[in-house]
Amino acid sequence: MQGRSIVDLNDRRTWPSSPRTSWPRETSNCEHAAIVALASSRRTVPPPTRGPPRRSACASRCWPSQVPACTRAAFHCCRTTLAYRWDVALRLRDGIVLDQAIQRLRECAGRIGNVVGGSAGSDVTTHQNYYLSEVEAVDVQLRNLFADPTVWGHLYGDQYWAIRVAGPNTPRPMSMITGEAQLQAKHLEGLIERLQRLQARLIAAPGEITVLDTHVLLHFLPPQQIDWREVVSQNSVRLVLPLRVVEELDMSKYRERDVIADRARRLLSQLWSLLAPTAGSPAVLREGVTIEVPVDDGPRERTLDADEEILSECELLRAVGKPVTLVTDDTGLSIRATARHIGIVPMPEKYLRRRPAPEPEADVPHSDDEGGVKRMDDLAPDVAT
Repeated sequence: MQGRSIVDLNDRRTWPSSPRTSWPRETSNCEHAAIVALASSRRTVPPPTRGPPRRSACASRCWPSQVPACTRAAFHCCRTTLAYRWDVALRLRDGIVLDQAIQRLRECAGRIGNVVGGSAGSDVTTHQNYYLSEVEAVDVQLRNLFADPTVWGHLYGDQYWAIRVAGPNTPRPMSMITGEAQLQAKHLEGLIERLQRLQARLIAAPGEITVLDTHVLLHFLPPQQIDWREVVSQNSVRLVLPLRVVEELDMSKYRERDVIADRARRLLSQLWSLLAPTAGSPAVLREGVTIEVPVDDGPRERTLDADEEILSECELLRAVGKPVTLVTDDTGLSIRATARHIGIVPMPEKYLRRRPAPEPEADVPHSDDEGGVKRMDDLAPDVAT
């Protein structure tokens, strides 16, 4: 450590440079990567403020003295980065329905919110341990409900670690625990409201939920010319176009292939005329069929794999408790959907767009032709024997 400057948690200029050899020996690879990742981004660590530390402020004074400064800096970087993601993508685990998730979230919000009353009249240590035990119980519930780690990661902000290391000399520990409990309860209530809005959107229209992929839209007849009730064998059909499909149509309209680009432009124009007045909500396409483009009110998890996002949208729609059908002619997507227990309906070939008829082949002289046409043998050049 001799000859190396002390790492200041709030001054990135004092952080060691990216080469691994310039870091203190006790710094682990993950700690090094955490600081370098944040240092290379455009985000800056908020400066310390007076009064109680904010969620993004530094809580270094609460760390035990034996914790190296570089470890505190790395951990603070991870917590600060998480604090920027106040909103999270609500991806439920497979088999969890919205009613079940909302009910469990209400229980979790009640447990966190009742921390003050549950340990009223107790000393600081009892109050502290009670809050930490409730956080652990809520953590288990959230992990079983959601697939996004940021949902339960929100429990472990700077204030949580300040509460965990609080001691007899910590100023106003009861107020710190109470404030953090109320903040976490409010966050869980916000998740409940988002799930309720999602549930209201998913039940906004009747019919069999039918998801379409880009391949069906580009290579088959326009949606309004297809009898979807016949395709899925249902009296009422609710067509769903994931937002990723619309984005792929936007990219296709700039392709060099004029046929595909023209189809994409026409489809987007038709979709805009139908869905613009409803802002993506269900609109009547034809008798017994509606069409929509779901748009969530929170952050969207956009993966590099378009098929993966389409499958995730199918699983999200299935969370309402109704079956979901994916109509596609893509073999790879069909295999992946089957592996994730998503219903598949292949697109009937009778709705395939007609291709231009092949040009007739040039007439070739035939030996039986009349009118004095030469025989094929006569057209061949003489070959010396």
